[in-house]
Amino acid sequence: MDGPGNRTVTLRTGIEAHEGTVAGVTTSLGALMKDAAGALAVYDLVQICRDPAYSAFVGSVSELQRRNLLMPDGRVHQVVKEIVLAGTEGDGLDLRLVNPVTGE
Repeated sequence: MDGPGNRTVTLRTGIEAHEGTVAGVTTSLGALMKDAAGALAVYDLVQICRDPAYSAFVGSVSELQRRNLLMPDGRVHQVVKEIVLAGTEGDGLDLRLVNPVTGE
């Protein structure tokens, strides 16, 4: 079956992911960025994706796990990691979300 969400898209990093998964992760990241605590959680998620040894704030961990962006053991699923890395640019206060497929 090749319906909406089942198609694969190529992330700007060259990795393929299911369209529905990309949409879900992107929507969650956008929702988190609407307030300071959520933005901190996104920052922590990006740092974990870049360096699995990074220690995130406890509040961020629970929020990311609640949104299924972080597994119960604190790791990031590989496809979520790829989408997060393709869908963010910058660091610290300059961190911003971009389209993980087009980079816009």
